[in-house]
Amino acid sequence: MKSAIELDSIYLSFREKKVLRGVYLKVKPGEILGLLGLNGAGKSSIFKILLGIIQPDSGTVRLHDELLKNPIGSRKVAYLSQFSFLPNRRSIGWCTRMLIPAESGRRDFSPFVEQNRAKKAVELSRGSCRLIELNLIAAMERPILLLDEPFAQIDPIHSTEIKAEIKKGAEHRATIISDHDYRNVIDVSTRIALLKDGEIQEVGTAQELIQAGYLPKT
Repeated sequence: MKSAIELDSIYLSFREKKVLRGVYLKVKPGEILGLLGLNGAGKSSIFKILLGIIQPDSGTVRLHDELLKNPIGSRKVAYLSQFSFLPNRRSIGWCTRMLIPAESGRRDFSPFVEQNRAKKAVELSRGSCRLIELNLIAAMERPILLLDEPFAQIDPIHSTEIKAEIKKGAEHRATIISDHDYRNVIDVSTRIALLKDGEIQEVGTAQELIQAGYLPKT
């Protein structure tokens, strides 16, 4: 199976700081990759490269075997930012109409979204807003889904619902999750990669994360 995402020999520096050092990463359709790393490791930089916000110093980016030339205009990537995008004073129903136009024919929103259509974001908890945002982004039906800190400050009940939402339809897309809540990331992901010292290494267990220096020894 061809890769949906392929980063090859990606180097990135900010002034004198080398952030990415020859990163190579492939994600196939159906895979959920958990991307872990300490603050400042370069996880957000990888997302920004895939979104076209920044360009690497060198290396290539391919999405579904096509060289990425105009990433900002790409219709292949859906992105959930770590910051909420729901306007406080607009209803959830208004948000669905703005993000997913009716003429697109894509209206597969979860029952939770439908139940809260009349409510405004300011009336909902952070966990409820995050679940709704994830559902709206997933409803765009892009073949690549990037999730930046979907579990940040989320209670256990909503975390369980968010994981279920991530898994729903995952077989049709390639997903990358970046979050410091490593337990939920490990639980929902099919693969785990650790970004350390500007390089990617595959890990599989919490013990390997300890050995790699990501988790403290107990």
